[in-house]
Amino acid sequence: MILAPVQYLARDKKHSIEVIMSHVMWTYDAENVATKNGKVKRIVRERYLRDDIACGITACSLCCHDDDDSLEEQPHRHGNDLNLSPQAAQYLLLTVDVVLRQMDVLEYSSCTELSNIIILETVAEQVKRKDMSIYRRLHALIKSDRHFYVFANEHHRDTYVAKTETESAVERDVRATCGAFQWCPSSRSLDSLLTCMSRYTSHLTTLGSKTAVTYIANDTVDAERAAANGVQATTISSFVAPLVKAYPDLADLMSNASTAPVSEGSAKKTTLYAEHKSMSEVLAGIKNKRFFQGTLRCNRDHWLECTVLIHGLNDARVPVLISGCV
Repeated sequence: MILAPVQYLARDKKHSIEVIMSHVMWTYDAENVATKNGKVKRIVRERYLRDDIACGITACSLCCHDDDDSLEEQPHRHGNDLNLSPQAAQYLLLTVDVVLRQMDVLEYSSCTELSNIIILETVAEQVKRKDMSIYRRLHALIKSDRHFYVFANEHHRDTYVAKTETESAVERDVRATCGAFQWCPSSRSLDSLLTCMSRYTSHLTTLGSKTAVTYIANDTVDAERAAANGVQATTISSFVAPLVKAYPDLADLMSNASTAPVSEGSAKKTTLYAEHKSMSEVLAGIKNKRFFQGTLRCNRDHWLECTVLIHGLNDARVPVLISGCV
């Protein structure tokens, strides 16, 4: 990974003069991937990093300057794209699991506490790769008046995190999420989980604002890991619990997936009901002809009837009628 300043001449359309853009830095990521033919292909992605990306807070004096004539050419720094309210009690920063598994809660527009939410570019890209339908719902929330803001942490000079040779893409995205939430000009360590102090917290402190930034995790393990590194963190279930009294519908919208951490390749099937018979008893019973195994076929004309075809004596198929609610 190379990180180098870029100085190039850009022409200001309003004044027709040439200025040097020294706030842009250039870097690239390279990785080797295996193709379907069994060959190795090297993919190189170039990236330009900036330090003038807005924080998303409306009328932020540190990000937008009234005497900057170039604002007319930069619509992304003012207007409806800066959705975070400066009067908010707190800003919420969501993880990927919260967006993927608690979208019903996020879409509950009656709850005013579920607003002023920061969506990192890393989180949005992961959601897009994993579930396109959830991504469309997230995109609709961003375009709504709920004060959702997408922070381009992948293109900010102080929050960009490069992938190391020993980590996976998922581990790099986790560090990128923490790196956007944590920022300090004096530290550029990309090997630690938390690269530096909270960018938004220090940004708000400079503004003289008392608004806090809360890290919302989907499971307790993620929240405890963030809290151990000095981050104000909580789980989505703990955040919603005090709101259930005022908004009872939130209890029904909460997903049960928030009770346990979910990691790539380590998800295990959970049983919803207690087992009537253990798997060993079932297999032994089938072998001893105490139990029979077959295909369930429902009656399309009568929803209370279905049949199961089992193998009887001499391998004959015997239909067994099942009637009533099971």
